[in-house]
Amino acid sequence: LRRTSEIGIGFLREIPMLAVLLGLFYILLISSAKEKMKLKYVLLIACLLFVSIGNKSVILKVIVVYISYLTIKHRGFRLYEYLVYYMAIPFSAALLDAFRQNNFNSIGDSINKYLMYGTFIFQVNTVKIVEKIEKTEFLNGKEFYSGFYKIIPRFLWKDKPLSFDYYYKELIGYEFEGGGTPMPLIYRFYTNFGNSFCIYYIIWMCFLFYCYRKFYNTKSSSSILFLMFFFLNYCSPDSLFGYVELYFLLLLLLYFVFKKRML
Repeated sequence: LRRTSEIGIGFLREIPMLAVLLGLFYILLISSAKEKMKLKYVLLIACLLFVSIGNKSVILKVIVVYISYLTIKHRGFRLYEYLVYYMAIPFSAALLDAFRQNNFNSIGDSINKYLMYGTFIFQVNTVKIVEKIEKTEFLNGKEFYSGFYKIIPRFLWKDKPLSFDYYYKELIGYEFEGGGTPMPLIYRFYTNFGNSFCIYYIIWMCFLFYCYRKFYNTKSSSSILFLMFFFLNYCSPDSLFGYVELYFLLLLLLYFVFKKRML
């Protein structure tokens, strides 16, 4: 039942998911339960979301919530833990693929595929997109301010553009179903700003660093909450704009449901 088109889905599906992730994070922070019980609770929610949505990326989002909780409540990752975490991702993804497809004979090939995923994406997506953009025209920042109109319903704006992953997919002539063609953030700065991309990229990185220092020195739980999700899930300009809009829509919804000013 996975979607093959973004048309008609809209941003509404992201509001309950954001509520689940933020709610889980808050419960983990205030709960006095033992760590083993919290971990079981997290794994249960991850499994339920995976079964209901059919997309393994949601499991990673839940795990990121748990890691955020651990780093705030206890300590940050040691180097070997950081490496183990990243090495576990391709193995876990391959196992989930085998479970979803009911085919455990291809786990070895899937692990190799995910280990080489960065190189594969660079070859089949990034190189072709950059070459095509250089032959046509740069986007002049259109991709990054697209987050501003994320919450405009499609029935009010029938020609509302899809995400730029779909734009890139159409640009290089791919016709597969089920998603666009992603590429790393630094190359997206290049496709938007051309040879001056490094200036904008450095400005954006400085902004992230400033926000990190600002929030790190703030003891407010709401600031920490916003910080962790911003940096771990929404580190590009368009994602940030869209996230802020969804965040306030969620708060507005909670206000009307619970009639409380302080959320």
